[in-house]
Amino acid sequence: MIPSSLFGASEFHPAVAVTAVRCGLDHFAAVTDRGELFVWGKNVRGCLGIGKRDDQYFPWRVRPQGLLPLEGKTTRFTSPGG
Repeated sequence: MIPSSLFGASEFHPAVAVTAVRCGLDHFAAVTDRGELFVWGKNVRGCLGIGKRDDQYFPWRVRPQGLLPLEGKTTRFTSPGG
């Protein structure tokens, strides 16, 4: 569990099971058993894909917007830094 008093609110909670973790040089991605994608770390040139360029120090759920082929789909795999 991530202490919100230190890092801010996180969407991870005890019922979330992480099924895959991938690492780039200084950023990370995790996929849950629900098909959710979370990213965090250095956000150089917006590489995390979260709609802002600030570094992200706790897991942030990625919600693709404007990508009709992905609506209703779940994430199974990710490859940061690739």
